[in-house]
Amino acid sequence: MKTLSLFESWLTCPYEEQDRWLEKHQTELNLAFLWEMKQYAAQNLVSAYQLATAITKDMFRIAQRMAHEPLATPLAHWSQGNCLTYVDLQRAAESYLEALRGYRSQNQPNEILSLLANLLYVATEVDLGLARSAYQEICELTDQSLEIDYPIQLRLKQNTAIFFYRLGEYDNALDANQTSLAISQDHHDISRVAEILGNRGLYLGSAGRFNECEVYLIDGLTLAQHTDNQITVARTEMNLGELYTILGKPREALLRFANARSQFLRLNNSMEMSSVVLREARLLERIGSLSQARRAYVDAAKHFLELQMWTQVWQATIEGAIANRRYGTFSEAAKLLSNAERLWQSQKQPAWQIEWLLESAALAIAQAHFDR
Repeated sequence: MKTLSLFESWLTCPYEEQDRWLEKHQTELNLAFLWEMKQYAAQNLVSAYQLATAITKDMFRIAQRMAHEPLATPLAHWSQGNCLTYVDLQRAAESYLEALRGYRSQNQPNEILSLLANLLYVATEVDLGLARSAYQEICELTDQSLEIDYPIQLRLKQNTAIFFYRLGEYDNALDANQTSLAISQDHHDISRVAEILGNRGLYLGSAGRFNECEVYLIDGLTLAQHTDNQITVARTEMNLGELYTILGKPREALLRFANARSQFLRLNNSMEMSSVVLREARLLERIGSLSQARRAYVDAAKHFLELQMWTQVWQATIEGAIANRRYGTFSEAAKLLSNAERLWQSQKQPAWQIEWLLESAALAIAQAHFDR
């Protein structure tokens, strides 16, 4: 039986008959069959997440019957990492690392690069040290003049841009973003073009180039809506909300955040819903709704902590401390700074330590001025 027909047969097999099915087709189970499962799971990640997760669990079950195939279990870990990217970035990174162990042992450079691109993306959010290691390995492999397939090449550049953005190296982020834009346009990949335009708007905004930022965000959103790229639509709505917060347009910002929240809720993306909460906290602080802003900062930090997204935990914590200091709630600011101190120490982030020192000094000055 051909691989696709075999997979379709598995999909339609009732649960109570699956063990019998596996015994009947034992000799036909191979890596190509598992690849078909992985691709199917990936295609359903956004529209049918529970189905994608179930298929990935089946991959582990089937991989156990393929002791002769060293890449069977690593491939299942790869698919698991893809699923976890939407709900738990720390565990996603662990799954990709497990997959990499298997593919490194079999010297599969293109697959290793593809996994490193995925690892770079998730590690950028939860472990910058691991992200730097992944980026270094990517550089070493790409220097070997490998022939890299388009999807891998594009993800490498996109995720490199995100990595530089998180490091605050906006010029490098924009350079990598421009390269990924050219690659996607050459391949007429409109859905990816929409995503990359939205990201470019985000990087420009972070660099303070707000007029250019809005143009790219709106262009990216329009394209994404035409391609039904729901996750890009939601993220771009969120980024437009952040831009309008900075530009002092609270009504427009609230509308964009509401649109983003609705989209992420429909996609069951708890990670990005937490990102909306953090951005809403900034808006609430800006318009003077202190009690609501304080709650939003605490809620965002709590949600990111559950996901072990340490960069975002830091942002929500230190920004919450700043907000409390500005509005004179010094005891709350001190508590949050204490949390922030433990955080930069545990994550070994010197840049965070500098931010903490500056805010600690600002709080001490504010308290001394208030006491007089």
